[in-house]
Amino acid sequence: MTETEHVSPGPFVPSRYRVVDRKTENSDITTLWLEPVDRPIAPFKAGQFNMLTAFGVGEVAISISSAPGAPGAIEHTVRDVGAVSHALASSQIGDVVGLRGPFGTDWGLESLTGCNVVVVVGGIGLAPLRGATSPRTPRPTARSCCASAPACRTRSSSQKRWNAGGRWASTSR
Repeated sequence: MTETEHVSPGPFVPSRYRVVDRKTENSDITTLWLEPVDRPIAPFKAGQFNMLTAFGVGEVAISISSAPGAPGAIEHTVRDVGAVSHALASSQIGDVVGLRGPFGTDWGLESLTGCNVVVVVGGIGLAPLRGATSPRTPRPTARSCCASAPACRTRSSSQKRWNAGGRWASTSR
């Protein structure tokens, strides 16, 4: 092998991604927008997750919040509940984190086009649903019920868009 040949580091070495934007959703939930510093991860489908690395702290599985195939930064919404998620949620614009994936079985939305589907989410479960319900994502005709007040407050602009489209019903207890 020559010095110029590129060897893939494999699935166990994270790609470096830079935080290009962040939003504090509420007291313990932060959304991060990440762009590759060097090699990007493979394309993902709705329902999959990535392993996010806070270098020097650890790694944690986080659902992907962006729509599959959407241009620009990949979006992850993190609940601050432990050392790794705290380090990630505390990341500032310009910081570098690690990303591996995507992992998991996708939701198979393409096979449900034209079907009526009820989606019930609670807690941080709303985050991966955002990408799945994007107009860019093939999906069935659906209704959504948000059963957790904190989750319903997360990304209320998305819920307003869903409700305005007449395709979504949102309730909270």
